[in-house]
Amino acid sequence: MSDWGEVPNTFYTYRTWRDLDGYPYTGQFATYGGGGYVAELGTDDEAATDVIQFLRDSSWLDSNTRAVMIEFNLYNPNANLWGVCMYLAEFIQTGGKCKLVTCLLLLLACFIFVFFKSLV
Repeated sequence: MSDWGEVPNTFYTYRTWRDLDGYPYTGQFATYGGGGYVAELGTDDEAATDVIQFLRDSSWLDSNTRAVMIEFNLYNPNANLWGVCMYLAEFIQTGGKCKLVTCLLLLLACFIFVFFKSLV
């Protein structure tokens, strides 16, 4: 992604939960309504590195940021397993931080899932 001319408009545009097809998520300190500012990292290492560097250079996260959510999916065709993961970092006004990791492992053939949630 070498043309960053249009990127700031999407990174700095608030999207509602309806736009994102989101749902509320409860962390340790607050419940987040499913909307927010989104920066998609792309599908390869180089694109993700470029986006993260752009976000750092433009101070996308600031003192008003209360939470950062990273969501990703993984698929293992050998085992027919899907992994659906979410990493939540919360920043409270007093300067504290809390990290929460949630992972769902889904075996598609039997529709059996394992739920994993931990505080890091």
